[in-house]
Amino acid sequence: MILNSPVYMDKLLDLLKQELDQSRKAYSDEKLLLKGVNCNPLFLSQSNFNNIPDFESAHNLCFVDGGNNAIISSTDLNLSFLRVAACIFKNKKRTKIIRHNYLSLITLKKEYDPSNSIESKKLFYNVKIFDYSALNLKDSDKSNYLGSINDLYLVDNINFDYDIFSKAVLDLKSNSIESVVDVIRRSLELKLLNECVVNHLDSYDMAIIDGSLYTPFEFEKRQMSDLFQSVEQKNVLLCALSKTTNLLTDNGRSIHSVMANMVKQNPYPLTKWYYSKAVDLCDSNYQAELFFAKFHKRSKHLFKFEIYRKQKMVDVPKVLGIISSYSTDPVFLGYPYGLISVDDLARVGNKETEILKIKFKHLMSDLDSKDLENSSHAVLDSIKF
Repeated sequence: MILNSPVYMDKLLDLLKQELDQSRKAYSDEKLLLKGVNCNPLFLSQSNFNNIPDFESAHNLCFVDGGNNAIISSTDLNLSFLRVAACIFKNKKRTKIIRHNYLSLITLKKEYDPSNSIESKKLFYNVKIFDYSALNLKDSDKSNYLGSINDLYLVDNINFDYDIFSKAVLDLKSNSIESVVDVIRRSLELKLLNECVVNHLDSYDMAIIDGSLYTPFEFEKRQMSDLFQSVEQKNVLLCALSKTTNLLTDNGRSIHSVMANMVKQNPYPLTKWYYSKAVDLCDSNYQAELFFAKFHKRSKHLFKFEIYRKQKMVDVPKVLGIISSYSTDPVFLGYPYGLISVDDLARVGNKETEILKIKFKHLMSDLDSKDLENSSHAVLDSIKF
């Protein structure tokens, strides 16, 4: 066959090499592209690269992350199990673990306008979140768990509706009911991080969340505002670190490959480094200063790192040096092991979810469980050819 021809393969490899070389070619007028964010991108420049200094800290570092898995899922209904976790480190030793488990129920509903004889055609994702710990309490303890038997299990301040055709929802990865679960998990992460700042952190400590400080949803913006107020009152530094990013430049190239190429061409030796001044954020939903960083000299990974905008006057090299000192685990060189640890604590495995499916089977007595299967891929994956 022609595909197995050595000549054909050589030509294909040459073509791939040419394309890769072209994609890594340096441009003098390249900028970071942030879709949907109000900002002023700045030209990428070699002068904005700096080495990260070695630095240790005796203060607390708090890391927060979350995980989730679906128990029941269809196009118009989703019941998911969510877990959020926090771990606090001091002098590189884990001193505290906090974990909370939740259930989220998402259904589609239609909005009716009583002032109009013609019913509204808007559809909403209706979201309710329940504290799974409360569901497991003895009956005698339940009335005191969340304050009132009338709203038992229901988590306050995180119940909301999504217009499924709103811009924020349409901007979700898949604009599906599953992607709304990711937003719920994010909300619970913010809730836990705020609790940690208020109850467990002190002046000069650091609070690091997996992800970003960007808040496209109004309820999320309110939560982030509460978190901002807490860190300002306690003088705690708020940061976010994103382990995956699909950011591009305005020339359509990956920011990762562009910066890796720029580092190779930099006149100064860069081992572990950070890049500043990639963009001037002026969006009320994105209260951050944005950096890109490589936290270990042998790491192959570049991360997006953010600091709360009102705290941008902190010693940034010192802050990044502290993060770098926590990024020496050979399991994932260059990634803070506080986030490795909390990722493991928050992870919801398939075996755990299967047990929950059995527990909730009685809730599906009036439903045909086959009607709730929404993935043809799952069927194909189960077939052994």
